[in-house]
Amino acid sequence: MRTRASFIDRRRHSRGQGLVEFALILPLLLVLLLMAIDFGRVFFGTVALHNAARIGADYGAGHADAWEGTPSGEELSEQAHYQALVLNDLQALNCTLPSPDPVPDPVFSGFADGDLMYVELQCEFNLLTPLAEAIVGGPVPLSARSDFAVTRTINPNLPESEVPPPNLCSGPEASFTSVPPAGAGNRVEIASGDEVEFTDTSTFEAGCPILTRSWDFDDGGTILDADTPTVTTDVFTDSGPGHTDYTVRLTVTNAGGTDSDQVTVRADGP
Repeated sequence: MRTRASFIDRRRHSRGQGLVEFALILPLLLVLLLMAIDFGRVFFGTVALHNAARIGADYGAGHADAWEGTPSGEELSEQAHYQALVLNDLQALNCTLPSPDPVPDPVFSGFADGDLMYVELQCEFNLLTPLAEAIVGGPVPLSARSDFAVTRTINPNLPESEVPPPNLCSGPEASFTSVPPAGAGNRVEIASGDEVEFTDTSTFEAGCPILTRSWDFDDGGTILDADTPTVTTDVFTDSGPGHTDYTVRLTVTNAGGTDSDQVTVRADGP
């Protein structure tokens, strides 16, 4: 005959067995949950990468002249706008972009209307689950490509919603300082062969960073520098009596436009 005490003992035993079984299976459930989250993150990353490639290809197809020949002025501004458009769309992407060129230029088969071009983006996706990363052999490589036909002109019959949006960035304001500093007449006075240090102090709107920076030292050459804002040069020389003037110009570009600032360096002869 069953007693109440034996019934209670069996219930306690069953409860304890259930807790042990749950503790054993919990790590597996957590791993499966993290793998499911990883799958969703990779899927989202793939969709976002394809969307960014489509945005870049759409802009590149309508501004093919920016990559035809040697770009300058407006073409450089259009290239900078292309970079900003794609990078802004990739901000929510938790994926490691290649360095130092996260957004490659569009590839054109030709530059006439109807010629095909494409934008291809790549990144590496780090998984949360070590087991999943071990199975796939490390970060998951993702790539996306979007093909468009070149359309140099905007069709006036397009609905207003399909007309490309206006540029939301304002152009930068170029400025720089020097050591020794510029004096009267915005001129730096040095002895022939002396070293001068220039530091970029240009300003720009938040969200519209400087994308290209070019230093022109007149007869002393040109330095293209998109990362380090300080340069040092000793190319200013004068071999005869009197002096030689050099014009140093800094040109900066972001998605909103291009601006320049300049100073005169006067090298006094020996």
